[in-house]
Amino acid sequence: MAPPTGKTNPFDDDEEGAGNVNTSFRVNSSNPFDSQADESYDVSINPASEETYEDMNSDLPVEASWQYLGDLPYRRIPIYSDIRWNKDDEDDFGLASYSASFKQQQRSSLLDAQDVQALLSTSSVTKVSGCPNGGPIATITLPVLGDSMKSAQLRIITNAGQHLASIDLPPRQLAKKYSAADIMSIGFTDRTVLIILFRDSLCLTYDLRGEPILPAFHILPKGEGRGTELVHCSIFEGGVAVLSPKMQCAIVELLDENDDPSYANAAHLGSRRISPSLNNTVASRASGEMFGGTDSQPLNYAIVTPLPTSAFCQEHLYSFVSIAVLPRIHTTSRHPEVFLSTSDNSVVVVNAATTDITDVDCRARIKSPIVAMSFAPNGRFLACFTQSSILTVISTSFETKVLDFDTSEGSQNPPSDMKWCGEDSVVLHWKKLGILMVGPYGDWLRFPFENTENVWIVPEIDCCRVVTDNSIEILQRVPPATAALLRMGSIEPS
Repeated sequence: MAPPTGKTNPFDDDEEGAGNVNTSFRVNSSNPFDSQADESYDVSINPASEETYEDMNSDLPVEASWQYLGDLPYRRIPIYSDIRWNKDDEDDFGLASYSASFKQQQRSSLLDAQDVQALLSTSSVTKVSGCPNGGPIATITLPVLGDSMKSAQLRIITNAGQHLASIDLPPRQLAKKYSAADIMSIGFTDRTVLIILFRDSLCLTYDLRGEPILPAFHILPKGEGRGTELVHCSIFEGGVAVLSPKMQCAIVELLDENDDPSYANAAHLGSRRISPSLNNTVASRASGEMFGGTDSQPLNYAIVTPLPTSAFCQEHLYSFVSIAVLPRIHTTSRHPEVFLSTSDNSVVVVNAATTDITDVDCRARIKSPIVAMSFAPNGRFLACFTQSSILTVISTSFETKVLDFDTSEGSQNPPSDMKWCGEDSVVLHWKKLGILMVGPYGDWLRFPFENTENVWIVPEIDCCRVVTDNSIEILQRVPPATAALLRMGSIEPS
């Protein structure tokens, strides 16, 4: 497909006038979920096939396999196919892993192997998170019903399916109080710290060897070893933020010896620290120093900052619907900012250092409450998915709306996952509908993934990994230098 011409990309930092993005935007009139849609948008190659793009196009130039999202060329790069994630298990359940007792509970003499697998998949959910920069993935299978599985095993695996570590959850010392169903979310920070968050705000941290980093702690403690129930959470590059039913919010920043001690000393007065040497001790700020100098700074520690969001909600008579965190590297204050969407179609921003709350008042631009948010890798744009099934891309300053894209033709439900593919497109996944990639002008590509039951998206700085039950591939914008070199009639030096 020849690339369209005459457009500039508002997501591109290198475009002239990128800071003043044209506020006009459009919605593609064709239905991306329609099986009769333009075939050029429907990329239905089987990623699990042993046949690669080079095999299928052996007599064609490499650029023949590119797909154009507007004027931006994209490519699918198979990394590993026919992966067996559970090499020690005679049953192949993809990335899902079940204990022998749980599988026995679900088996019936009247069901064949396919029916048993379908029953297991409906009675459990598998969570997958990828370590940044192409690192290992963590996966755990959890029960839908609390009493059906008391414990679960989290596995850390390479992209090729090689086992690195296993973690039994809940840990032995917490097994009497928690079950596998109490686990809410898992995720990696950009420093390869694995966060495991329980529904009562209990937070566990592990390294890639499966070794604990910090003692278990409650982000929103209630006293007597109990925590506050959560409704939403967001694990981001620097830690995790949580939200309770009463609209209480807190943010955890995971730091280490590479951070300047003065950063921790500048934390809010209401913050507390978690350190391996101090078992869940609240930091004393009487001396004006959090660690008393660099000599006493631990290798790993956490700063937990409660935010005054509950009182703010009561004052303004609304509630929060979703949560996301803009990392400190992208903020002017150089501290994380917590973004909370409201029930009246706006967003409030909370500074983690000062706990100041600002309502950006985007009600005129957002027509319904935002149920999911995701930041672009460069921090300049925010992808929002609303209750009315509209994908909206807006600048993080909320001054410029770039895109509105209607997905209601395919599903009235929010996507199971929404991430960025580099800095130029947003990818959304619905089960049984595949992956939809949306560009800055409403252009789209659809990847059905018909031959696999489960799909997970792992965002990277310049692409995204797509993990399935038996394969890993990359969706990536073709680098501009490569596209310029290989385009028709190019005179670029090789």
